Amino acid sequence: MNKALRVLLLFFLIVIAAFTLSACKVPDPVVTDDEPTPSPSPTLAPTMFIPTPDPTITPRPMEGLQPLEVNATPILIDPFDKPTPPPLTFSYTPVNTEISDALGVTFEVPNDWDVAMDPNSKTVEYKENPSRIQSGTNVQAFVVVSVSEFSSNRTLDDAKGFLDEQITQMRTLYGDKIEVSSRADRKLMSKDGVYISYWIKNYDDITDLMVRGRVHVVAVDRKIYMIRTLWPADYNQEYDDKVYKTIRNTLKAL
Repeated sequence: MNKALRVLLLFFLIVIAAFTLSACKVPDPVVTDDEPTPSPSPTLAPTMFIPTPDPTITPRPMEGLQPLEVNATPILIDPFDKPTPPPLTFSYTPVNTEISDALGVTFEVPNDWDVAMDPNSKTVEYKENPSRIQSGTNVQAFVVVSVSEFSSNRTLDDAKGFLDEQITQMRTLYGDKIEVSSRADRKLMSKDGVYISYWIKNYDDITDLMVRGRVHVVAVDRKIYMIRTLWPADYNQEYDDKVYKTIRNTLKAL
């Protein structure tokens, strides 16, 4: 009897175990031909780029500016507004026979300027008559014309060296009060010449008094010709256009 009960109990336990395993089995997934529909990606809103507008530039009048000549170096100008000086007027006359014979050249100058000549150095200086000195400047404008003669033909390089000597002399005379531009090429007497512009502050030890000028040289055959000018800076353009350019354009060898 006991053996029969044990067998029946064992069978009962096996049935219960089998039922438990069947209940715990994970069912196989159902496979279908339908693919899942993917979720659409979110659409990003476009980034709007608004360019920065260009600044508005209002042109300013350029009255009173002096145009630079070719190869010229800009120079310091007074940054403060000043009244435009009245135009200067000149009448011109050829140099007299004594001067033209001594220098071997002819040119035109203002007819009321005072003249002083050194025949030994072949140099002539024309100074503005004191009665014409521009009000408020106390500067007597002047022009020097010189002719230097050598034993052999001179070249453009010789003219540049001669110009450098003039610059050295002016620096010795005026020290740190003088400023000089770089050399620039410009014809004189229909030949290739070279010149510099210069300006001197506190001229004659007068505070804030500024003068301007230029030195222009050219080599022609065995000679070097030079024009040197000086006048009040406030009237530079007037003198430059009406005195210097007149002499430059009329200077001719006899």
